[in-house]
This record gives sequence, C-alpha cells and structure tokens, in this order.
Amino acid sequence: MKRIDFACKTITPMFLAGENGETPELRPPSIKGLMRFWWRAVQRFEDPSALRDREAEIFGSAYRKSERAGFRIRIKKSQLDDTGSAQPLPHHREGWCDPKKGCVFRNNRCTKTKPLPCFQSGGFFTLEFVCRDGIDHDLVAKTFELSAILGGLGKRSRRGFGSFFIEEDEENQQKELARKICGLMNSACMIEEPCIFSEKQIPGSNISHIYSSGSATTTEYPQIKKILIKQTSEPPRNILIKIGEASHAWPGPDCGNGNPRLASPVYITLYTYYGNRFVIITHLASNKNEIYQQNFIDEVLSNV
Repeated sequence: MKRIDFACKTITPMFLAGENGETPELRPPSIKGLMRFWWRAVQRFEDPSALRDREAEIFGSAYRKSERAGFRIRIKKSQLDDTGSAQPLPHHREGWCDPKKGCVFRNNRCTKTKPLPCFQSGGFFTLEFVCRDGIDHDLVAKTFELSAILGGLGKRSRRGFGSFFIEEDEENQQKELARKICGLMNSACMIEEPCIFSEKQIPGSNISHIYSSGSATTTEYPQIKKILIKQTSEPPRNILIKIGEASHAWPGPDCGNGNPRLASPVYITLYTYYGNRFVIITHLASNKNEIYQQNFIDEVLSNV
C-alpha cells in the first residue's frame, strides 16, 4: 500500500454540516465526492457507461458492491475552528439590500443576512490517502491536487466558499499555477486519445486562459470547457461579496437556480499558491445560454 499526505489550509468559510445538520464536520466522503466530481470534469468519454466503469475502478460504486474504492482517506489532524458562523450570502448587507433585489425584510433586517455555523478561514487539516496495491497512486494524488485548486467543500462552494489550498513544498520547483493545473488535468485524463489542456495569457490583462484541444463531448456529466485564472490582492471576503453581486446582476437558470434546483455551470474558487491569491473560474459544459454565462464570468473578473 502507498500512503500520501497533504497539509491543507482553509481560505474561505466552509459550510460542512455534521450528523445533526448544524455542527460543522469534515468527513472523508465529502473529500472523495469532491475528487469524483473533478475527475469526471476532466474526462472526455462520449459514452457515459464507459465513464462509470473507469470511475468505479478508482472511486468504487454504490451499484456494484464488489467494486470498492482503490483508496481510502483518513483525517490525520484537524485544527478547524467551528466556534463561529458566517453569512453564506455576504453581498446581502446594509446599504445594498432592497426589496427590488428580492430581499425580504423582517424587523427591518433582510432575511438573507442570516449567518450559518461553519469552519472559519485560516483552519488547518492533514489528510492521509492510503492506496491499494495496483491502484495508480499518482493519479489519486494529482486528482486531489486538482480538486483542491478548482473546487471547494460544502455549501456555496461554486461561489467561492469552502476554498482551501495545499501547502506547497518549497523544495520543489515552482511552476506558474496555470501550467500546474494543465499538467494535473492532462495527467488525470484517462481516455486513449486525451484532449490536451493548454494555457495562454489573455492579451492586455493579467488573466490566464486554460483551454482544451477538443470540445466537450456531452452535457450528461460536467466537462471542463475552459478555466480562467486571475491573481488578486483583494481580501477573500471582498471577493465573495463581488461574486454574490455578480450573481444578482446575471440571475436565472443559465448560471444556476434555486427553484427548480440547478447547479451552476460556472464554478468559482479561491486558491493560495506560494503566497499569492488567485480567483479561479471553471466554465463547465451545459445546455444553457453560454453567452449569459460568459457575461457573469466577465462581471466577476472585472471586479475582483
């Protein structure tokens, strides 16, 4: 068996409810679910059944009891502060809230300003991955690294909450974050003729663009269309507020919806890399209006 350790720190509040639905709790299934999501997003299988077969080999399957995951996760150490709460909709604040924006007031206070229990920013946890013999432990490690960069844990993770980063080994050669992400995605893509992810700088900006040599093949599961990366000095809370304001500027089912429930194809996270803070926006394939989604992305990038 191969063992791999990762030391992680939280960047933004993490809304992970425990067994009672209120007290925050970090559990291995949440981490494995995050990895499963982003592993799928990198793949380019045209046949969803072929995707499920490969996925079951790595992550296990609830439908095939004989198919267990090729690795397990153990939380070795946790110093996460669960004594406070945070507002999952921080853009709802005094001076901004208005009935015209959908706010409902009770006792002269917007109901959407209510905070929820969470793990606070600046927490620390260490994970141990134990890989069975015959399982590609390098693939498992790189999938987790990619998931930490592109995704988050808990509620509102598509809008920047639940972001965390892996502490980098300063002895390793430092790479630009965009090139690192490209390398991780190309390593994780498992089809025989993988699409190659490449990066370029958008002219006249400090934004990196990661794109694929092949277009998304289906919308039956999330596939990455492109990734935009912008370095910023804005405090995390300010970034979360700007993301929330952009979601109000471009509301509706094309960018996610509460009723009917529809996950947003635009996934935003924060990441710290060698002391620098980045906003990372991943645009996933969908059958919704991509122009509308791009307007939402542009709104975020212009304000963070």
